[in-house]
Amino acid sequence: LGERTSAELLTSAAPGQVTRVDRRDTRAGATVRTSGAISATPVLLAFELRAAESQGVDVRTRFGLTPPPTLRGMRAGELAVSEPVLLDAPTDAAELSTRGEATLDRMLGSTRIQRSVRRRLGVYWESYGFGAEEPVTVTVRVERREDVGAVRRLGVLLRLATDPNSTVDISWREPDIARRVRVVPGPVLTHIRTVVLDIAGLPDGSYTLSVGVTRAGQPPVVGRRAFQLVP
Repeated sequence: LGERTSAELLTSAAPGQVTRVDRRDTRAGATVRTSGAISATPVLLAFELRAAESQGVDVRTRFGLTPPPTLRGMRAGELAVSEPVLLDAPTDAAELSTRGEATLDRMLGSTRIQRSVRRRLGVYWESYGFGAEEPVTVTVRVERREDVGAVRRLGVLLRLATDPNSTVDISWREPDIARRVRVVPGPVLTHIRTVVLDIAGLPDGSYTLSVGVTRAGQPPVVGRRAFQLVP
């Protein structure tokens, strides 16, 4: 691409219907983030890059998206958790900001993570419907997901082999003055949390990251994100 490039975020809900959600000017080698509001209905989402001197689209990616229900659609007393967002965690910070724009500027562009480049992983998520100072238990879990053959499974049962799939989790109780949580007022109260995970000791493979919030006496509400660690 040339030095002057534009990035566009587009949606299509039906053949021949294309809506531009956002457009940003950028340049070769830079990171660009587009954002905008879309309807809570299934759409085809497209991200396109176009060089200033080009007559067409130079780079394009498309995928189907089914947005989660809106907060306005939540019933009284209903609870929910967003899918976690993977972030670039700075090496010199124990915590990440909970301010939306500043935090999402650190969003990773892929769920395929090179361990040789990244030894720490930031995580951002939101929970909805909980009280401002309500006692809850928060859990962050990383679970490896590797296919295991019949022989290996038998070896694990006989304790002759190790199971490559393991789970690591951390949990804490809130309110906790040692943990930073941002509460956003509105018709549905929103709690914003971030954590930084050390992934240096995890082996290469496929993982599921889960974030859960539990109210006393009720099952947890959980958001999940799959990612891969590669050399």
